[in-house]
Amino acid sequence: MKQSKEVVEERRYNILQLLQASPDLVLSVNQLAKRLAVSPMTIRRDLTELEMMGKINRLHGKAKILEKPHFEGNTNNEHIEAIKYKIAKQASSYIENNMTIFINSSSTALMTLNHLIDKSLVVVTNNAHVIDMKNNPNTSVILTGGEIRFPKEALVGDLALASLMNFQADVLVLGCSGISPERGISTVNIHESAVNALFIQNTTKKVIVVADYRKIGYDANFFVAPTDVIDILITDSYANPAIVERFEQQGIQVIQLPI
Repeated sequence: MKQSKEVVEERRYNILQLLQASPDLVLSVNQLAKRLAVSPMTIRRDLTELEMMGKINRLHGKAKILEKPHFEGNTNNEHIEAIKYKIAKQASSYIENNMTIFINSSSTALMTLNHLIDKSLVVVTNNAHVIDMKNNPNTSVILTGGEIRFPKEALVGDLALASLMNFQADVLVLGCSGISPERGISTVNIHESAVNALFIQNTTKKVIVVADYRKIGYDANFFVAPTDVIDILITDSYANPAIVERFEQQGIQVIQLPI
Protein backbone atom coordinates (compact mmCIF):
# COMPACT_ATOMS: atom_id res chain seq x y z
CA MET A 1 0.00 0.00 0.00
CA LYS A 2 1.30 3.42 -0.97
CA GLN A 3 2.13 5.55 2.05
CA SER A 4 1.25 9.21 2.35
CA LYS A 5 3.93 11.80 1.82
CA GLU A 6 3.60 12.89 5.47
CA VAL A 7 4.26 9.34 6.75
CA VAL A 8 7.33 8.94 4.54
CA GLU A 9 8.75 12.35 5.52
CA GLU A 10 8.19 11.67 9.21
CA ARG A 11 9.95 8.29 8.96
CA ARG A 12 12.94 9.84 7.17
CA TYR A 13 13.12 12.56 9.78
CA ASN A 14 13.09 9.86 12.48
CA ILE A 15 15.91 8.02 10.71
CA LEU A 16 18.03 11.16 10.92
CA GLN A 17 17.15 11.63 14.59
CA LEU A 18 18.11 8.03 15.40
CA LEU A 19 21.41 8.36 13.56
CA GLN A 20 22.17 11.64 15.31
CA ALA A 21 21.63 10.01 18.71
CA SER A 22 23.62 6.85 17.98
CA PRO A 23 27.28 6.18 18.84
CA ASP A 24 29.54 7.34 15.99
CA LEU A 25 26.39 8.60 14.20
CA VAL A 26 26.03 5.16 12.56
CA LEU A 27 23.28 2.49 12.52
CA SER A 28 22.72 -0.58 10.37
CA VAL A 29 19.76 -1.04 8.04
CA ASN A 30 18.43 -3.82 10.28
CA GLN A 31 18.74 -1.68 13.41
CA LEU A 32 16.79 1.14 11.77
CA ALA A 33 14.14 -1.26 10.46
CA LYS A 34 13.64 -2.74 13.91
CA ARG A 35 13.48 0.65 15.65
CA LEU A 36 10.95 2.03 13.17
CA ALA A 37 8.96 -1.20 12.71
CA VAL A 38 9.32 -1.29 8.93
CA SER A 39 11.04 -3.62 6.49
CA PRO A 40 14.75 -3.36 5.62
CA MET A 41 13.68 -2.72 2.02
CA THR A 42 11.74 0.36 3.12
CA ILE A 43 14.75 1.61 5.07
CA ARG A 44 17.02 1.09 2.05
CA ARG A 45 14.69 3.19 -0.10
CA ASP A 46 14.68 5.91 2.51
CA LEU A 47 18.46 5.83 2.82
CA THR A 48 18.85 6.11 -0.95
CA GLU A 49 16.73 9.26 -0.88
CA LEU A 50 18.51 10.71 2.15
CA GLU A 51 21.90 10.09 0.55
CA MET A 52 20.77 11.90 -2.60
CA MET A 53 19.64 14.78 -0.39
CA GLY A 54 23.16 15.00 1.05
CA LYS A 55 22.13 14.12 4.61
CA ILE A 56 23.80 10.71 5.06
CA ASN A 57 26.53 8.46 3.73
CA ARG A 58 25.80 4.78 3.11
CA LEU A 59 28.46 2.19 3.86
CA HIS A 60 28.11 -1.60 3.67
CA GLY A 61 24.61 -2.06 5.06
CA LYS A 62 24.90 0.91 7.39
CA ALA A 63 24.16 4.61 7.30
CA LYS A 64 26.07 7.51 8.81
CA ILE A 65 24.60 10.96 9.23
CA LEU A 66 26.67 13.85 7.96
CA GLU A 67 27.64 15.94 10.96
CA LYS A 68 27.19 19.20 9.06
CA PRO A 69 25.37 19.91 5.82
CA HIS A 70 27.72 20.12 2.85
CA PHE A 71 26.24 22.94 0.86
CA GLU A 72 28.55 25.93 0.88
CA GLY A 73 30.05 27.02 -2.39
CA ASN A 74 29.24 25.79 -5.85
CA THR A 75 27.80 22.34 -6.40
CA ASN A 76 27.68 20.05 -9.39
CA ASN A 77 24.83 18.03 -7.90
CA GLU A 78 22.13 18.03 -10.58
CA HIS A 79 19.45 17.20 -8.02
CA ILE A 80 20.31 20.27 -5.94
CA GLU A 81 20.70 22.52 -8.98
CA ALA A 82 17.22 21.54 -10.19
CA ILE A 83 15.75 22.46 -6.81
CA LYS A 84 17.58 25.80 -6.77
CA TYR A 85 16.31 26.54 -10.28
CA LYS A 86 12.70 26.02 -9.18
CA ILE A 87 13.15 28.14 -6.07
CA ALA A 88 14.74 30.98 -8.05
CA LYS A 89 11.97 30.88 -10.64
CA GLN A 90 9.33 31.16 -7.92
CA ALA A 91 11.17 34.09 -6.32
CA SER A 92 11.20 35.94 -9.65
CA SER A 93 7.38 35.92 -9.74
CA TYR A 94 7.29 38.54 -6.96
CA ILE A 95 9.43 41.03 -8.87
CA GLU A 96 7.68 43.57 -11.08
CA ASN A 97 8.91 45.79 -13.87
CA ASN A 98 10.84 48.93 -12.81
CA MET A 99 11.53 47.66 -9.29
CA THR A 100 14.81 48.07 -7.47
CA ILE A 101 15.92 44.74 -6.02
CA PHE A 102 18.68 43.50 -3.76
CA ILE A 103 20.41 40.17 -4.48
CA ASN A 104 22.91 38.83 -1.96
CA SER A 105 25.88 36.51 -2.51
CA SER A 106 23.71 33.36 -2.67
CA SER A 107 23.87 31.33 -5.88
CA THR A 108 20.14 30.60 -5.59
CA ALA A 109 19.31 34.28 -5.19
CA LEU A 110 21.46 35.15 -8.21
CA MET A 111 19.64 32.53 -10.32
CA THR A 112 16.51 34.66 -9.93
CA LEU A 113 17.93 37.02 -12.55
CA ASN A 114 17.73 34.25 -15.16
CA HIS A 115 13.95 34.59 -14.98
CA LEU A 116 13.87 38.39 -15.11
CA ILE A 117 15.44 39.07 -18.49
CA ASP A 118 12.12 40.44 -19.78
CA LYS A 119 11.98 43.10 -17.04
CA SER A 120 13.60 46.49 -16.65
CA LEU A 121 15.10 46.66 -13.15
CA VAL A 122 17.72 48.19 -10.93
CA VAL A 123 19.71 45.33 -9.38
CA VAL A 124 21.98 46.06 -6.43
CA THR A 125 24.16 43.16 -5.35
CA ASN A 126 27.37 42.18 -3.58
CA ASN A 127 27.62 39.07 -5.78
CA ALA A 128 30.46 39.50 -8.27
CA HIS A 129 29.15 36.53 -10.28
CA VAL A 130 26.47 38.90 -11.58
CA ILE A 131 28.86 40.00 -14.34
CA ASP A 132 28.41 36.57 -15.94
CA MET A 133 24.61 36.87 -16.03
CA LYS A 134 22.53 37.77 -19.06
CA ASN A 135 20.43 40.88 -18.37
CA ASN A 136 17.88 43.08 -20.05
CA PRO A 137 19.74 46.03 -21.68
CA ASN A 138 17.36 48.32 -19.77
CA THR A 139 18.37 46.81 -16.43
CA SER A 140 20.97 48.63 -14.36
CA VAL A 141 23.28 46.38 -12.33
CA ILE A 142 25.12 47.99 -9.44
CA LEU A 143 27.88 46.21 -7.52
CA THR A 144 28.36 47.39 -3.97
CA GLY A 145 32.12 47.44 -4.09
CA GLY A 146 34.15 46.25 -1.14
CA GLU A 147 36.61 43.49 -0.37
CA ILE A 148 36.05 40.41 -2.52
CA ARG A 149 35.93 37.11 -0.66
CA PHE A 150 36.61 33.85 -2.48
CA PRO A 151 35.40 31.31 -3.50
CA LYS A 152 31.90 32.86 -3.45
CA GLU A 153 33.16 36.16 -4.87
CA ALA A 154 31.10 38.07 -2.33
CA LEU A 155 31.81 41.77 -1.79
CA VAL A 156 31.97 42.59 1.92
CA GLY A 157 33.51 44.97 4.43
CA ASP A 158 33.21 48.67 5.21
CA LEU A 159 33.09 49.79 1.58
CA ALA A 160 30.24 47.40 0.80
CA LEU A 161 28.30 48.59 3.86
CA ALA A 162 28.90 52.27 3.08
CA SER A 163 27.68 51.73 -0.47
CA LEU A 164 24.51 49.95 0.66
CA MET A 165 23.61 52.85 2.95
CA ASN A 166 22.82 54.81 -0.23
CA PHE A 167 20.19 52.38 -1.52
CA GLN A 168 16.71 51.17 -0.74
CA ALA A 169 15.08 48.29 -2.60
CA ASP A 170 11.52 47.16 -3.13
CA VAL A 171 12.39 43.47 -2.84
CA LEU A 172 15.30 41.50 -1.40
CA VAL A 173 16.05 37.97 -2.56
CA LEU A 174 18.25 36.55 0.19
CA GLY A 175 19.95 33.18 0.33
CA CYS A 176 21.44 31.88 3.56
CA SER A 177 23.46 29.07 5.09
CA GLY A 178 20.71 28.18 7.54
CA ILE A 179 17.33 29.24 8.85
CA SER A 180 15.52 28.01 11.95
CA PRO A 181 12.42 29.13 13.86
CA GLU A 182 14.48 29.74 17.00
CA ARG A 183 17.57 31.51 15.70
CA GLY A 184 16.38 32.95 12.43
CA ILE A 185 18.65 33.54 9.43
CA SER A 186 22.32 32.62 9.72
CA THR A 187 25.47 32.35 7.63
CA VAL A 188 28.77 30.50 7.84
CA ASN A 189 30.64 33.63 6.77
CA ILE A 190 31.14 36.33 9.38
CA HIS A 191 32.02 38.87 6.69
CA GLU A 192 28.62 38.47 5.02
CA SER A 193 26.43 38.71 8.11
CA ALA A 194 26.57 42.52 8.37
CA VAL A 195 25.99 42.99 4.64
CA ASN A 196 22.97 40.68 4.69
CA ALA A 197 21.54 42.47 7.72
CA LEU A 198 21.82 45.82 5.91
CA PHE A 199 20.14 44.38 2.81
CA ILE A 200 17.20 43.46 5.06
CA GLN A 201 17.14 46.82 6.85
CA ASN A 202 17.00 48.77 3.57
CA THR A 203 14.23 46.72 1.92
CA THR A 204 10.86 48.49 1.86
CA LYS A 205 8.35 45.91 0.57
CA LYS A 206 9.26 42.20 0.57
CA VAL A 207 12.08 40.17 2.09
CA ILE A 208 12.14 36.83 0.28
CA VAL A 209 14.39 34.11 1.69
CA VAL A 210 15.35 31.34 -0.73
CA ALA A 211 16.55 28.16 1.00
CA ASP A 212 16.48 24.57 -0.16
CA TYR A 213 15.68 21.78 2.30
CA ARG A 214 19.30 21.46 3.47
CA LYS A 215 19.17 24.91 5.08
CA ILE A 216 15.80 24.47 6.82
CA GLY A 217 16.30 23.94 10.56
CA TYR A 218 20.07 24.39 10.30
CA ASP A 219 21.86 27.04 12.38
CA ALA A 220 25.10 28.34 10.91
CA ASN A 221 27.74 30.11 12.97
CA PHE A 222 26.84 33.76 12.44
CA PHE A 223 23.48 35.40 13.06
CA VAL A 224 21.93 37.63 10.38
CA ALA A 225 18.35 38.42 11.44
CA PRO A 226 15.34 36.98 13.30
CA THR A 227 12.48 35.36 11.43
CA ASP A 228 10.14 38.31 11.94
CA VAL A 229 11.89 40.19 9.10
CA ILE A 230 10.86 37.53 6.57
CA ASP A 231 7.80 38.00 4.39
CA ILE A 232 8.17 34.92 2.19
CA LEU A 233 10.26 31.75 2.59
CA ILE A 234 10.62 29.68 -0.57
CA THR A 235 11.84 26.11 -0.13
CA ASP A 236 11.02 22.66 -1.48
CA SER A 237 8.96 19.64 -0.52
CA TYR A 238 11.94 17.87 1.08
CA ALA A 239 12.01 20.45 3.90
CA ASN A 240 11.11 19.11 7.34
CA PRO A 241 7.32 19.59 7.62
CA ALA A 242 7.39 20.16 11.38
CA ILE A 243 9.85 23.03 11.00
CA VAL A 244 7.90 24.48 8.08
CA GLU A 245 4.77 24.48 10.24
CA ARG A 246 6.58 26.42 12.95
CA PHE A 247 7.64 29.06 10.43
CA GLU A 248 4.02 29.39 9.36
CA GLN A 249 2.96 29.77 12.99
CA GLN A 250 5.38 32.70 13.17
CA GLY A 251 3.45 34.42 10.39
CA ILE A 252 5.81 33.65 7.51
CA GLN A 253 4.32 32.77 4.13
CA VAL A 254 6.09 29.50 3.29
CA ILE A 255 6.04 28.17 -0.25
CA GLN A 256 7.12 24.54 -0.65
CA LEU A 257 7.73 23.62 -4.26
CA PRO A 258 7.07 20.02 -5.34
CA ILE A 259 10.18 18.08 -6.35
